[in-house]
Amino acid sequence: MREVEITIGRLLRIYWLLFWRGMVGGLVIGAAFGFVIGFIMGAAGFAQAQIALVTSTAGLIFGVV
Repeated sequence: MREVEITIGRLLRIYWLLFWRGMVGGLVIGAAFGFVIGFIMGAAGFAQAQIALVTSTAGLIFGVV
């Protein structure tokens, strides 16, 4: 196996790769959970204000995790 020299440019490329994939993944997962929870709450007859509060909070929490 070939040794690769660690440079600041390579480290920044790896960091950027992990950062943007984490951001996009968090956005997609948070939106999906928010949609599912909102759909269930809407079917159960909750008010729109309650749905908005719960889904935005749940989407934020699941997205960050």
